[in-house]
Amino acid sequence: AHLRKHAAAIDAECLRMSGLVQDLLLLSSIDGGVWELNKSPIDLYTLIVSVYEKFEPLCKKNHMELNIDFRDDHYPEFIADKNRLEQILGIFLDNAIHYGNPDTAISLIIHMEHKETAFAGASLVFTILDHGPGIREEDKPFIYDRFYQADKSRTHTQRYGLGLSIAYELVAMHKGTIELSDTPGGGCTFQVRFPL
Repeated sequence: AHLRKHAAAIDAECLRMSGLVQDLLLLSSIDGGVWELNKSPIDLYTLIVSVYEKFEPLCKKNHMELNIDFRDDHYPEFIADKNRLEQILGIFLDNAIHYGNPDTAISLIIHMEHKETAFAGASLVFTILDHGPGIREEDKPFIYDRFYQADKSRTHTQRYGLGLSIAYELVAMHKGTIELSDTPGGGCTFQVRFPL
């Protein structure tokens, strides 16, 4: 039993370091301009079901509820890198689970946003909303910086402050934008917009 405990700890540490190396390699590739997106038409419903099936058990384990809300009846064809889009949503959902309060709900909302001007087309918007302590105003300008952690306690060794910086880079490669606002009552609301 003692050996199994140590073996499990070593295995977990190896997985953690492997994840860190993969994140650093991804950022290095993007910085070097050698990273290319593998774009293809995406079925949004299939994508979101896949994301839900992955994160709903994690939410349940943390005594949270994961709500999916499709605000529109139909969505136009969306061309993106499916794996990277899943990674983007996963980063925001992982943060919401980590920082959200137990016995609250996390919402993933998908809707179309239409511009009034003739020069700007529609956008596909993913909103990830949690109920937790939120992000302090003084930390907000730095949240996409690499290795930045608003939680200075550093008690969570699984987190290196790379998640949001990776999401930012991947969204930018899709010509998208990220907007942060406060959830009413406490928490974070991230809106990720992709032009169509």
